Amino acid sequence: MTATKLSRIMTALDDIQAQDVVCIDIGRVSDLADSMIICSSKSHRHARSILDAILELKPYIDDDIPVVEGADYADWILVDYHDTIIHIMMPEVRDYYALEKLWDKHLTSD
Repeated sequence: MTATKLSRIMTALDDIQAQDVVCIDIGRVSDLADSMIICSSKSHRHARSILDAILELKPYIDDDIPVVEGADYADWILVDYHDTIIHIMMPEVRDYYALEKLWDKHLTSD
């Protein structure tokens, strides 16, 4: 993944006011992706707006079509840009699943 790609995604999240944005470098412990970005939304409508902002970046960051899951309900939307996975979550869903803690265990166990 290029720094420009990650920078564009992070800027878009900031512009759309995604909350509590965390970027985790998972490349050294997983083949899933190089980076995982987790953010919270204020509402289901905000989650869909965040998704739209991320998808609008496609021509600038990737030639492949991203895989999107969960957009119908918008409690937890996953956008898979192959080397970058983005989780857009409602705060209560994010608290329940605690992905940051899950990955922190794998990243600090070296």
